[in-house]
Amino acid sequence: MARERADHTLQPTALVHEVLIKILSNESIDIHDETSFKAWATKAIRHHLIDHARRRSAVKRGGGIPHLHLEDAGDLIPATGAAPMCPLELNEALEGLQKEHPRSAEVVRLRTFGGLDQRETSLRLGVSERTVRMDWVVARAWLYRELYEV
Repeated sequence: MARERADHTLQPTALVHEVLIKILSNESIDIHDETSFKAWATKAIRHHLIDHARRRSAVKRGGGIPHLHLEDAGDLIPATGAAPMCPLELNEALEGLQKEHPRSAEVVRLRTFGGLDQRETSLRLGVSERTVRMDWVVARAWLYRELYEV
């Protein structure tokens, strides 16, 4: 949230409260450790941010959302010359990645939206840290091609 535009209508505290309410009110969620909580929170945060972006881009709300820079998305986007990107574009690209490389897409979600590190991601997915590194490389290359190459 610190890197969002200045006039962003969604406040970090409100985001955390909304996500916590969603998690605590859902009885089907099985949270047995910190990593599983972070994974559920990651999913809830992503869905909340995408829903917020969709509502903001609705015609009745003025249409078109401002683009934002995601340079610090865990080196997902190249640091130099990175073009601004809409969160909806990233979500659409992630959905495409999910179809071709589901585990790589999950690695991106956990690391980018959830802030999990490589070890936490490997624990959550039940794979080795080396596998997470390889999935991360695949995801970065795939998303870069989808988002930046014409």
